[in-house]
Amino acid sequence: MTKAKKTSSKYSPEIAELICETIERTGSEKTGYLSAKISKSTYGKWKEEKEGFALKVIEARYKFLQQNAKIFRMLAVNAMYDTMCNGQVTCTKTTKKERVQVEEKNREGEIVVKSKLVVTDVSEKIIYRGIPQYLIDKYSAPPIDEFTALNKLIEAGWYHDDAVAEIPEEVEKLKEKVREILLRNRIE
Repeated sequence: MTKAKKTSSKYSPEIAELICETIERTGSEKTGYLSAKISKSTYGKWKEEKEGFALKVIEARYKFLQQNAKIFRMLAVNAMYDTMCNGQVTCTKTTKKERVQVEEKNREGEIVVKSKLVVTDVSEKIIYRGIPQYLIDKYSAPPIDEFTALNKLIEAGWYHDDAVAEIPEEVEKLKEKVREILLRNRIE
């Protein structure tokens, strides 16, 4: 494997521009200085010593964040939605080690007893936690009565005018049925 030829670590506006363009595209300072084939220490010196370079880097990172804000928001919303629907999944890995006595030969050929730490058991445990209560409280809609819900559906245009006209008649029929049931219960 051949190494890439290193460029001079002398500062130039062209190299600085290449670094800033890369940071603006990727959001990574490491990718920026590697694209210019300079070391991390040289990059750090330039940020400290070269007038305006650190400010250009900050501007490049800001532009990256501005351009990708929608993506970051979408990823955050998707992660929250996944947590709300599926709960939280955590994985723990436990490693048990024991100290054992091992016989080894030293340089002179003599048998020497040494104490070594040996892994005896490795176990993984996946824990599924339910939906956190604070998410349920925050994002579930408060209950509303049927008439308010019906009114919202009518306002949103989900019912046609002829269907809306039949609603009062149906409500009156329901009220009459309720009165009949109440009268029957009183008689009994």
